[in-house]
Amino acid sequence: MHSPGRAPTRLRSLLTAVAAGLIATGGLVAAGMTGREAPAATAVPISVHDTDGLREALAGARPGDTIRLADGWYHGSFEITASGTSGSRITLTGSSKAVLTASGGYGLRLNGASYWTVRGITVRGGKEGIRIDGAHSVTVDSVSVSVRRHGHVCGAMGMRKARSPGGAGLTCSAGAG
Repeated sequence: MHSPGRAPTRLRSLLTAVAAGLIATGGLVAAGMTGREAPAATAVPISVHDTDGLREALAGARPGDTIRLADGWYHGSFEITASGTSGSRITLTGSSKAVLTASGGYGLRLNGASYWTVRGITVRGGKEGIRIDGAHSVTVDSVSVSVRRHGHVCGAMGMRKARSPGGAGLTCSAGAG
């Protein structure tokens, strides 16, 4: 048997729960409307097979992305401006047969692009193989760099770090060749 005061209490509890849910949902919608984006559930590797594809992948890079270069030649100077996060780095990777070739300037420039890992590729030509400006927490691992000046691998003219805040966070290991 129901007491006369119980039904309104249950109804009130149900309405309170529904209202709380609507407020929470409205908050999420409002957050979306202000330009905030929900984090991606899982990053999908981005396969790149040509120069235009590499430019697109670098321009659209987001935290957690892994850009995989197919073996081949990628002509031009490539600039990265997007940053990863401390918990979700961006990776550019390929074998030593994935070759960035520059006719002048740099092969790859990380311009304010922090939390990146560059691994396994080859950078040839130009005056500077890899240049890192205003970025931190960048790892360059097993990358072969060969430039016109002296042909250094991951050092001196081959890879240059300039104007990096605090001068911290660069790791480099020489690749084969």
